[in-house]
Amino acid sequence: MPKYKVKRHNIQMTQELRMLVKQIKHVYDSTLNHKLTVWEKDMDMNQKYVQPKAYISSLLSFRFFIFYPDVYAILLNDTHLILKPKTSYAQIENFRELLAGIIRKMPTDLYQEIRKITNEFQADKFKVTNGLIMEQFQGNSQNADIVFCNIINFLMWTE
Repeated sequence: MPKYKVKRHNIQMTQELRMLVKQIKHVYDSTLNHKLTVWEKDMDMNQKYVQPKAYISSLLSFRFFIFYPDVYAILLNDTHLILKPKTSYAQIENFRELLAGIIRKMPTDLYQEIRKITNEFQADKFKVTNGLIMEQFQGNSQNADIVFCNIINFLMWTE
């Protein structure tokens, strides 16, 4: 990851793009914190029906979203239409529009540069985990969604 942090810090963004990334980071962080609070509370309540701390692996997986963001998993996945705390379809579409706005404001050369870096990052992540990547809340994501979400995840990562 240090190699990618250096690459991320070397990326030059316009002030407008930087502000959009900070805005979506704020939305992401507040949504994630709210969902984590509800999930932890539900997990604690459900412990009396299963083995103690049976949900610890899920909890640790959710905590990974703090370390490295995943906007698809937290903001766009339709599973949040039914999981507690529920997200409305309108909210998901609003999140999608915020993310698309960032991509629209990105110069083509910057988009291509970050896309190359994120593809390399994903390949390295796959190698490090020996192909056993277990990502939460990926649902039926489309390839185009994955590409632009990976770009935004990378931009948000060190903001």
